[in-house]
Amino acid sequence: MWMSWESAIHHVRTAYGCLDTTYRSSKETPLFGLGKDSTTGPDLWGIMFQLLAKNMKVDRRKISFQSPDGSLSIRRLGDAFVEDSQLGCVDEQAVTTGNRPESVEQIGRRLTRELQGISQRWEKLLFTTGGALNLQKSFWLLLTWQWRNGIAQLSTTADLPVDLKLTLGYSNTPIVIPRINPDDGFCTLGVYIAANGSVEEAKRHLQHISLGYAIAITGSTLSCQAALWSYFLYFLPKFAYSAPTLTLTEDECHLH
Repeated sequence: MWMSWESAIHHVRTAYGCLDTTYRSSKETPLFGLGKDSTTGPDLWGIMFQLLAKNMKVDRRKISFQSPDGSLSIRRLGDAFVEDSQLGCVDEQAVTTGNRPESVEQIGRRLTRELQGISQRWEKLLFTTGGALNLQKSFWLLLTWQWRNGIAQLSTTADLPVDLKLTLGYSNTPIVIPRINPDDGFCTLGVYIAANGSVEEAKRHLQHISLGYAIAITGSTLSCQAALWSYFLYFLPKFAYSAPTLTLTEDECHLH
């Protein structure tokens, strides 16, 4: 497979045809990774991902989830779908020790240091295997609880201002990674959900799609049959994809 990749000559195809200029891998300028939509891409990434996950070597600080009745429990380092990865950790000291004379600030700073170490290791593993962490698309959040008038609420960035910094590639300069609040919706595989379970951002996104489609179809010259097919083939899939992961009420499904 590698010999085929080394011998391959690549063309760039545009809407106006193929460019005359070509490119290929060489010892001076090696091409790391396969081209987009390559049929061998999933297999090679599967092998590479297993090596990355194996060398993370994180066990004690894995994320822990437990059902309310305690019958089910899950521990894992994170989730990944191709290159879209999420890492996390828990504060084992606070969990196993119970009531501690520590402040939320102390726990939050310790968690941030733990997550920074895990994230930096992931970045270095990607870099040394020919990949890269895209810091422009990266963000992080901190889930710590604070009691206000007897009610537990997730801390915001204003409540607990801490920074997470990572170096990138050969550089030794730390870069501050953007942090979001628990109620900020973020897009994961096309679905907008906040860490606290809020679906407000998803509602706004779906409403934007609905209004955009309504305006486009109303002002179009499509026949009734073509408009119906656009509804089934374009509009409904955008909702059917994300709807099962959301907790929308019947009232929220109606536009206002």
